[in-house]
Amino acid sequence: MGGQYPIHVLKAMEELFQLEFLKLDIFTTSEGLEPLAFQLSELGAEGFEFHDAADFEEFLQSGIKGYDYVGDELEPLKTQKTHLSLYITTDSQGEKLLSDINKLLAELNLHSEKSLVREEDWENCWKEYFKPFESGKRLLIKPTWERVSVGQTDRIILEIDPASAFGTGQHESTRLCLELLDESITGSDVHKMLDVGCGSGILSVAALLLGAADSVSAVMIDVSENAIRVARENMVQNGFPEANYEAFCGDITEDSGLLTKIGGDFSVITANIVADVIIKMSGLFPRLLRKNGVLIVSGIIEERLEEVLEALKNAGGASSAGGASSAGGASSAGGASSAGGASSAGGASSAGGASSAGAFEITEIRHENGWCAVKALLLCGD
Repeated sequence: MGGQYPIHVLKAMEELFQLEFLKLDIFTTSEGLEPLAFQLSELGAEGFEFHDAADFEEFLQSGIKGYDYVGDELEPLKTQKTHLSLYITTDSQGEKLLSDINKLLAELNLHSEKSLVREEDWENCWKEYFKPFESGKRLLIKPTWERVSVGQTDRIILEIDPASAFGTGQHESTRLCLELLDESITGSDVHKMLDVGCGSGILSVAALLLGAADSVSAVMIDVSENAIRVARENMVQNGFPEANYEAFCGDITEDSGLLTKIGGDFSVITANIVADVIIKMSGLFPRLLRKNGVLIVSGIIEERLEEVLEALKNAGGASSAGGASSAGGASSAGGASSAGGASSAGGASSAGGASSAGAFEITEIRHENGWCAVKALLLCGD
């Protein structure tokens, strides 16, 4: 394992050349890409690019008509090594993440390479792959640089520019959150939502679009100042004034002043982060939600689902409605499938009929490609 530059050299070069991101390429096998991504996500890393040499070899063997030769532009793919790429900021948060990643790679005996990338180059990487797509029953999500003409869709259009923050709606964890949010915001029953780990602000923007903007307000929190900046910009892009939202940089599990500032009585809380942070925050959710408030947590890999459910039970005595099992057994109400055609694992129904043993009732668990999202209802508040 090794890198091209130590972190203190990267910082010095950043000041000199105004380069803001560290690109980390981690070399592994085709079979190791997904497990590695899971482990990195548990450390807080986001936004992975997979470069699988086996994909190009499969392409060459497929015999697709019209591809009798490999053009010069594809020549590098013939010799590329399978690797995973991610981008890390070169501030103190990025330094901590890089240190944790280096420890993991040492344990796994994996080699990595580092390079510096300008923010504008990082942002442009998204544009090649980010196209308009439908989400849930009501939303059409599109990047700011793509045009959708009036009359092309009867869906609510959400414009998002992820820039250097996580959250285009394409990742399974965000997609599952958006679906559950779409189903949770109906009529005028939602007045205030809290978005923990807001990233690009996509979930908060969705909440305001799905509800009545004059009656719904959003509070966005993220530990990254850059994410807060991007989230504010996306609110403006979708036509919302500051009267509709607040945005704070910080960690409410560590900053009691920030926790007091954001208040409580939220109708909906979303936390699309990682299992460890959700578990750490589990005791705060009942304090922040109003009675009958909805909690949506995501960013959970299958292997950590039971831990998250147990934390929610300890926080509020949750039980799955209808006796549905959790990992590998629960499905969305009525057998609803998740985005992209992936249905919830198992066959037990979730909502309907059973009483809760305490504050939280788990009303839905959705699964897609190894990721999970949980929806819970607060039955008794403070």
